[in-house]
Amino acid sequence: MATCKNSSTRGRFREPITVQEHTRTQDATLKSFVYTWTTTAETRAEVLDAGGLRNIWSDRLEPEVTHIMKLRNNDDITRDSRVMWSDREFRIVKLVRIPFKAGRGNELEMHVEEIDERV
Repeated sequence: MATCKNSSTRGRFREPITVQEHTRTQDATLKSFVYTWTTTAETRAEVLDAGGLRNIWSDRLEPEVTHIMKLRNNDDITRDSRVMWSDREFRIVKLVRIPFKAGRGNELEMHVEEIDERV
């Protein structure tokens, strides 16, 4: 069985997420562009519902934030990325890079808004 080198985060990052970037390619006719999402990272995160955090973090959360996702730092993730979790899509509202702490690696906190496709 594999063990986590960083014991302080063992078990926290349980939820599989996919991070994607919006890419533009020219179609075969060279007359128009095709926009697609390309996977840039598949990792695991701790996913928190922001509704329960509003009382504690009211000064830190933007009104549109629906979830907080915490993961190991990844410099490839930008505000232009989108996050897929299960069959749900999220837009990144804010990125907070948390510096190294004793016994922990760098972490990334993503404040995200769920995109409801049914609207």
